[in-house]
Amino acid sequence: MMEGLWDKAARKELQQLLGHTQKLYQEVLNWEEREKNKDLKKIFHIQQVIRELEERRKCFEIKGYVPKMKPVCEGLKPQGKKEISGASEEGEGILEFLRNHQGKLCWQYGYENLPRALEKDFAFGEVLGAEAPILPKKITLGFVLLSPSTDYPKHVHEGVDELYINLGGPCEINGVTVPKGESYHVISGKPHAIQASKEAMGILLYTWTFPSGTPEKYEMRFVE
Repeated sequence: MMEGLWDKAARKELQQLLGHTQKLYQEVLNWEEREKNKDLKKIFHIQQVIRELEERRKCFEIKGYVPKMKPVCEGLKPQGKKEISGASEEGEGILEFLRNHQGKLCWQYGYENLPRALEKDFAFGEVLGAEAPILPKKITLGFVLLSPSTDYPKHVHEGVDELYINLGGPCEINGVTVPKGESYHVISGKPHAIQASKEAMGILLYTWTFPSGTPEKYEMRFVE
C-alpha cells in the first residue's frame, strides 16, 4: 500500500521537502545567531531539527500508516509553483509539497475533547512522526492548518519543545503577531493559543523536540 502511495516520483518530492525544511531552519538559525540577546533554547531546538533532517534526507524508509483527511484540508488547493509574498523560496517549496501531497498525510485533531466548532477549521498532519510516512528518531515534523478567523484555544504540550514557522496568512501566537516566514518558539509546558487572520488560511510548519529524549512521552491538552 505504501509503495503505491509513495511512488518513486513522490518519494523524491518527499526528500526535497526535507531539504527545503532543513534549509529553512538553517535560515532561521542564522538569524537567531545574529541576535544580540540569543534564545539558546530556541537555537538548540533548531540545531536538533537540522541534524535529524540531514540524516533523514540522506536515508529514510516509508513506514505503515493510514492517510486521513479533515474538512479544513479543503482550503489547500493544488496551485503549482507560485510566488507568495513574504515567504522564502524554501517556504514556497514546502507549500507546493503540501498542496500536491496533502492527501497522503494522516490529518488529526489530537484531542479527545476537541471543541465541536474546531472540527471543520483545524487539523494537524505529520511528515515525521507516529502517524506519518517517516519514523523519526528525536523530532516530530508536521503542519497545522487553520481556516481564516479560527481561534485555536489555549493548549499545552507537556514534555514537548515546539517551534512554529508561519507559511500562511498572518497569525497571532499568545497575542504576538507572527508574519509569514517568521518563527515562534514555545518551551515545554508553556500554554499557547493561535489565531488565524481573516485574510488567509493559517498554515504553520511545526517541529517538536523532546527534553526527555523520548518522543512517546508527551501530553496534549487544552487549558483554561
